[in-house]
Amino acid sequence: MLMILIDAAVLVAMLKTISDEDISFGLACGLALGAAVAVGVGVYGLAQPMGPLMALIVVANAVGIILGVLISALFGTALKQSFMVAGVFVLVHIGLSIGISLLIH
Repeated sequence: MLMILIDAAVLVAMLKTISDEDISFGLACGLALGAAVAVGVGVYGLAQPMGPLMALIVVANAVGIILGVLISALFGTALKQSFMVAGVFVLVHIGLSIGISLLIH
């Protein structure tokens, strides 16, 4: 849950910095939760045939593309800006996932 809140805060900060869009924290939490679930389910489904690292790379790129399109459609930002926000968001999410899993184990 902490990761979802951190991801949402990053999304709000990135949208405010890059495109000067105001986004509610609840909507950002919804987008962050959807992206986290999509990455988790995708990696879980593709880890067996592809290996976990390759599955993570493929799913992170796919979720980044989908999230970029969603940001552009919801907030009317330019595609280049929305894909940059989505790319940074996915990198932060993957970095936090790896960092928290290393702290736990």
